[in-house]
Amino acid sequence: MSESTTKPSNALYWIFLLLGLGGAATIFGVFFDSVSETDMINYSYPLAFFTIGGIAGLATGDGSKKLRNALIWGGIGLLLTFVFFVQIFPGL
Repeated sequence: MSESTTKPSNALYWIFLLLGLGGAATIFGVFFDSVSETDMINYSYPLAFFTIGGIAGLATGDGSKKLRNALIWGGIGLLLTFVFFVQIFPGL
């Protein structure tokens, strides 16, 4: 197998990052007045996964574990976002 078929290119991680940031800009900028705060928070969970996964994929060096690291960090970011909004934010 060639190297390009075994390792995802940086384009995948840029797509992840742009999906997350573009989604956040759309939800919090365009639909700010028409969506409730609860819905905005619920819509932000997948955005955290894509954004943090994209950043982790771009920050990780060229290696075979680049996609794995991006998915792991995206999952950790998703979990931390969930814990913050469900456990910490309501008490503030």
